[in-house]
Amino acid sequence: MSIFTNINRQIKSFTGPTVAEFCEQNAADLWQGAHLIHTKRKIARFCAFKDHSTLKMAAIEASHLTAFNKSLSKDYGLKDGSINRYSAALSKLMNAAVVKKVLTEMPSVPWRDNGEGRVRYFTDEEQRALIAFFKKSKNPWMAHVVIFALQTGMRLGEIMGIGLDPDEVKHPFRSYGVLSPDEKYVDLYRCKNTSGGERERRVGISPAALEALYNLNMRPLDSYNMHTFYAEWARARHRIAPGDKTFVFHVCRHTCATYMANEMNMNQRLIAEWLGHRSEATTAKYVHSKPETITGMAAQLDQMHQRINPQRPPSLGVMFADI
Repeated sequence: MSIFTNINRQIKSFTGPTVAEFCEQNAADLWQGAHLIHTKRKIARFCAFKDHSTLKMAAIEASHLTAFNKSLSKDYGLKDGSINRYSAALSKLMNAAVVKKVLTEMPSVPWRDNGEGRVRYFTDEEQRALIAFFKKSKNPWMAHVVIFALQTGMRLGEIMGIGLDPDEVKHPFRSYGVLSPDEKYVDLYRCKNTSGGERERRVGISPAALEALYNLNMRPLDSYNMHTFYAEWARARHRIAPGDKTFVFHVCRHTCATYMANEMNMNQRLIAEWLGHRSEATTAKYVHSKPETITGMAAQLDQMHQRINPQRPPSLGVMFADI
């Protein structure tokens, strides 16, 4: 008899609620409002991983958490900070299980080193390469999703909710978006950072975004398959930016915000409203300075100097030519 047979028998011998059942029974006591909704989403993703749908709360171990965290990074491209939020949600749930004596011992929770990481947005060349790659692939609909994301800065889940009728959105945590009659904007509901059915935010729709939406038959979710999406994205990353772990779909959102700040000169408050951030500090992580913006700023500062000091000094090359 193998050791794995013994382990399986031990797991099957555990009684009590599954992780999903324990969460459903106790989540409202642990979290409130929007935090409750988004934490339950995180727990639901954990329960959907491998065989965790039947995993008893009493049987949860560090190995379950470690494998799940690796999947969040490898399969979904989440950064360390996002992965740590999943760990925090599971940690709080397990602590509650220990208090209620459902879980005898608190498993070791894996945490990621949440450094700033690489500053990332898609360059113009990368954007063109991405769109061209998907247009030539077996899943050309992904090109339209990328275009829409770059034009709106919406999260993937928000994009997939556009066109869904509120009455058909059975899952209480699924976002949905309603296109305005004049097709100028989308009202987003049940998004991150909102807990009620009220409109969370309104996102403008450019002609390019609208064309992409029409190419997705106004319902992106009808074209979407999670496995296909991430497998196709992995192939694109290997072709365009091999070995670059930061080359993930969410960077489309960073790219939109960066363009707004660098090219459109929008202030951080307006960008935060567009992206749906509660805090401008969060928006600051999304906005990256392009190299050409930095050099352009330096040139403008030089112009300011010339206004107050019309007699232009010799260039550095001339100044140090005889040294």
